Amino acid sequence: MVNDGKTRYEFDKGWLALFNDLNIPSQVVLRHAQLPLDLFTRKSITITGDEYFRLWRGLAFATRDDPTLPLRMGQTPSTSTSVAAHCDSNDAPFSLVVLSAKQ
Repeated sequence: MVNDGKTRYEFDKGWLALFNDLNIPSQVVLRHAQLPLDLFTRKSITITGDEYFRLWRGLAFATRDDPTLPLRMGQTPSTSTSVAAHCDSNDAPFSLVVLSAKQ
């Protein structure tokens, strides 16, 4: 199956709780990721793979001065949203979470 870039994935609203727990301004993340600023207020959230990776780039931008982010992510109660993070060799956080395709 060829992914035409239009496949949409369900996105967990728990991300907003995570951002709030970590004092990360969600609007900065969304703006930098060029995502709708009302994303977390929508009833059902679906995003493309490209949008998902842009969200991570937005998170990296918003937390660029915080080398402890991966540790703080693992210590917050909201990580029950199944977000796992660690750093690559450049200390950039990335997700190990698997998205499920929306039918």
